[in-house]
Amino acid sequence: MERKDLVRMAVDLYNKTPQGNYSLDEMNSYLLKAVFGKDDATVGTKEFDIFRATRDGKIDYALIEEIITQGTQRALEENNKLLSYIDWQNYAEGDTGEFEVLPSNEKFYISRIAEGTQGLRRQRLYGGQKVKITPVLHGVKIYEELRRIASGRVDFGHLIDVAIKSFVEARTLEAYKAVKAVFDDIASSSKYYASGTFDEATLVNLIDYIEMKTGLKASIIGSKQAVRKITGVRGADSDTAKEQMFAMGYYGNFYATPIYVLDNVLDDSDNPLLPNDLYIIAGEDKFLKGVEEGQTLIIPGNPLNNADLSQEWMMAQRFAVEAVVASKNGVYHLS
Repeated sequence: MERKDLVRMAVDLYNKTPQGNYSLDEMNSYLLKAVFGKDDATVGTKEFDIFRATRDGKIDYALIEEIITQGTQRALEENNKLLSYIDWQNYAEGDTGEFEVLPSNEKFYISRIAEGTQGLRRQRLYGGQKVKITPVLHGVKIYEELRRIASGRVDFGHLIDVAIKSFVEARTLEAYKAVKAVFDDIASSSKYYASGTFDEATLVNLIDYIEMKTGLKASIIGSKQAVRKITGVRGADSDTAKEQMFAMGYYGNFYATPIYVLDNVLDDSDNPLLPNDLYIIAGEDKFLKGVEEGQTLIIPGNPLNNADLSQEWMMAQRFAVEAVVASKNGVYHLS
């Protein structure tokens, strides 16, 4: 089986999707052999010696790295609505991510002029700006995990599942922090800011203003705690609105403006990161820029450095997520 097919099989195993004529157990066994040694009959049994396999260079770390990298990218695409606002780019080792950000509301001002005159002020397009994002190394050190997997005590798919979910969670947290920073920077005196208890007219005016300034249709995003405060809307007594409220706990639309819920995450202090704010985003602008450099990196440690001779591995990815706002967005801070 070619390498790309092995990676696809591993991602399918992560998604619990049988591939072709293989069952999930057969896929797990096949991948174990591919990673830890095709010709070693002890792979998947308690007789397997991962210390000698590591010493003799029999473990295909590059394959594990490629599987986790591809799986992380796939999981990010299938995650929540916020991640659809991220423009992800993958660069080779040592490169720096560069994005060109074009203003969304750039336009020429048309003036009325008298016949036979040319008294107009010249105008030009200023174009976009170049934004550079430097990826940062994010990693975790594990011990003995590969030993238990190679000996069959732990499902190989479990390692892939935990690794991918952990890196997706780390990237999601970075994205949430970037989003919060953007909307926290909107001044309370700005026309793009509103606060107080929920008021239908206030939200309508904020959306209208943003759509008029940008020429783009807006969307509303926020945590479940925030969007459920959208109440008393005209038409909310319709059967469709009642069904949405019963099924999801919030309305799917505010008039013609779609509402998307962001699954909240915990910050470093174990508190919900997103406040009770409604974020008004103009258009489908990918205002978050994500950079990934190279593949996932796995580095085996030296058992002699540990008193108990346990085997360590460092697993790391180099990435960064930053908010680069091209259009005008708004925030409704709800009390």
